[in-house]
Amino acid sequence: VPPLTPGTNKKVVDALRLTYATWYEKSRQSHIPTDPREWTKENVSDWLKWTMVEFSLCMESNEKLIKEFE
Repeated sequence: VPPLTPGTNKKVVDALRLTYATWYEKSRQSHIPTDPREWTKENVSDWLKWTMVEFSLCMESNEKLIKEFE
């Protein structure tokens, strides 16, 4: 039996599927390869920007990192 997420009856796999659904759609529309080993610098930059929005991460602290991939 797959583990449940804390405080819910949802399976972890369901939570992950929901979390990454927006990335799947963005990557599909932007033609980003499913295998990260095939990503360009631009693909990495897009992914970093997506993670900051999706997980409410501090943009200022990661701007330098993003610029390295642009």
